[in-house]
Amino acid sequence: VIAVDAELRIVFWNSAAEVLTEKSARRAAGRLLKEVLPIDASVVRRLQETLATGESRSEPEGWIERADQRRVPVSIVTAPLFARDGSVEAAVAVLRDLSRIQQLEAEVRRGETLAAAGRMAVGLAHEVRNPLGAIRGAVQLLARELGAESSLREYTDVLLTEVDRLNRIIEMLLD
Repeated sequence: VIAVDAELRIVFWNSAAEVLTEKSARRAAGRLLKEVLPIDASVVRRLQETLATGESRSEPEGWIERADQRRVPVSIVTAPLFARDGSVEAAVAVLRDLSRIQQLEAEVRRGETLAAAGRMAVGLAHEVRNPLGAIRGAVQLLARELGAESSLREYTDVLLTEVDRLNRIIEMLLD
């Protein structure tokens, strides 16, 4: 939570804001917001708009810049604070760190991609195994017809070995 007066001077900077921005409340208090945060930061713009219009503002996906210049994704909600005469005398901003949410969303997308790849692999394995089973059966029948003494028997043995090798490859794919 960050609160500013009508001149954008920081009047409140809670401990969560310290963690989020990596800037201490003691150093921020009393300073202009533009001195503490970049002027183009989402929270600065939203607080300016709230002070100017007297209306709440929200930004579902803004950013805040940390001391190390790294931008952190945040959601921002601002609200005006009114004086007794109805004029806007201050504004407050509530920031919510979206880093973990975005990380979890990325993990979900990666999981969905892996699941789709798994479904494709299962379908592919099924489609390849069916003809391989037919080939294996046909080669076994051919070998039986040729007999053990046939000079062509070595070819049927090679075919059976290669069909078995393809089946092992499919098993490794599925694993």
